[in-house]
Amino acid sequence: MNSTEKCSPRSSLVALIPARYGSTRFAKKMLAPIDGIPMIVRVSQNVAKSGIPTFVVTDSVEIEEIVTLAGGKVLRVDDEVRTGTERVAVAYKRYFAGKEEFKHITQVINVQGDEPLTKENDLTRLADFMEERGEDFDLFTLVRPRMGVDEEFLSSGVVKVAYNEKNHHCFYFSRAPIPHYRQVQVEEGEKRHWYQHIGIYGYSTQALLSFLDLPSSPLERYESLEQLRFLEEGKKIGAVCTQSVLVSVDYPEDIQRVEGVLRGQK
Repeated sequence: MNSTEKCSPRSSLVALIPARYGSTRFAKKMLAPIDGIPMIVRVSQNVAKSGIPTFVVTDSVEIEEIVTLAGGKVLRVDDEVRTGTERVAVAYKRYFAGKEEFKHITQVINVQGDEPLTKENDLTRLADFMEERGEDFDLFTLVRPRMGVDEEFLSSGVVKVAYNEKNHHCFYFSRAPIPHYRQVQVEEGEKRHWYQHIGIYGYSTQALLSFLDLPSSPLERYESLEQLRFLEEGKKIGAVCTQSVLVSVDYPEDIQRVEGVLRGQK
């Protein structure tokens, strides 16, 4: 992107999609085709449908070329960073912060580049929540209500959250099954209720920049969940519910799961 290019539609917001070329579990996964479309292109196009100005943030010439060829916009951040949020924060600081033409941007949405089922209405819902509750939280995200103890509840690949639906506060995030059900016997017909975290984040620009100054925290390192850095610094995380079924691509076999969901939507 030319740093002098001006964003428009939803003027206070910009959506940044971190897309790292290297992946230890799935080599070049951002370029993996999903029904013939590279994953990062599919994510970028889905996000852009929300009307929020959208940019892919990458360290890769190959990703840059493919996204640009498909009509998307790219910001290069080749710096060594530890997390996707750090890459997004560096991009905002380098390309937007302090520039007169972007002074209208006060909030940033971070969409993971490996979430190809991200929906336009979820981004709109999160943006509305940020507008309504912007003074109450430092970080905003999405959760999905779930019922029953199944393979996903027990999986460390699915992040669970201790969440209060009444006031929208998130108390903790974990790869462990939370809440823990102490009773062995559960009343007949009772369903065990939990919340799945959906890895889409929103921040005020001030909160995003502050992330760069926070040291990696113990719980963040134990769980490998960057949002815990915010919680350990005493910051507040708020969430709004979605019923959308999203499948994060971590391994090659996840591509088939995503394509199965897409076929079911047609």
